[in-house]
Amino acid sequence: MITSEIDCVYHDHYHGAYKTTQYLIENGHQEIGYISMAFDGVTSREDRYRGYLQAMLDHDLPVNNRNIYLSCSEDYMHQLNAPNMQLESFLDHTSALTAVVCADDYIATSCLYTAISMQILVSDQLSIIGFTDIQLASLLPVPLTTARQATEKLGQAAVYRVIKRMDNSREGALTIKIDSLSHLYA
Repeated sequence: MITSEIDCVYHDHYHGAYKTTQYLIENGHQEIGYISMAFDGVTSREDRYRGYLQAMLDHDLPVNNRNIYLSCSEDYMHQLNAPNMQLESFLDHTSALTAVVCADDYIATSCLYTAISMQILVSDQLSIIGFTDIQLASLLPVPLTTARQATEKLGQAAVYRVIKRMDNSREGALTIKIDSLSHLYA
């Protein structure tokens, strides 16, 4: 059996989620929820969740399972500007929340429209933060606070590794984590 070692370049999702949660904490939030799709072996989802948890723990804030929703279905992707029944139920049962960290901007967008449909004043009553800085984020009725990933750095590191391999580098395989958060846009 032949095993090949390959280089791997990826975003540090854990650190990015930690910093987005910390941003909310620094802005006075203490009751912070978290929304994600099921992990289903997707390590970026799991890493973002772990980053959220660690930020809460490091700032001595309680982590309440009632404030965490880890089974958002992909159905929300089909109608981002319509209320989502799953998120409506979650928000309805977590009225003490002042902020929500969403695993990606699509979930955050769905959460925003759901909150608006529930007469929740986004930004005043509930802050919502997403991850990835999709183009839609700045065009929403309430502009979305989002974490921009450093994709340029990721691409540069990947190209550099390919060039090194083409030059017959004898280095062992490298794993490179790129700081996942190049900027936070509010």
